[in-house]
Amino acid sequence: MIKKLMVTISDAVVQKNTMMKCDELQISVLVHFGER
Repeated sequence: MIKKLMVTISDAVVQKNTMMKCDELQISVLVHFGER
């Protein structure tokens, strides 16, 4: 039970980190094109 909960939490953290990386990537791309 606790093990499953830990896996769920770590999955959520990984997904959140991935989403944040995607957001940062989108922002950097927008800034890059905006400077042109």
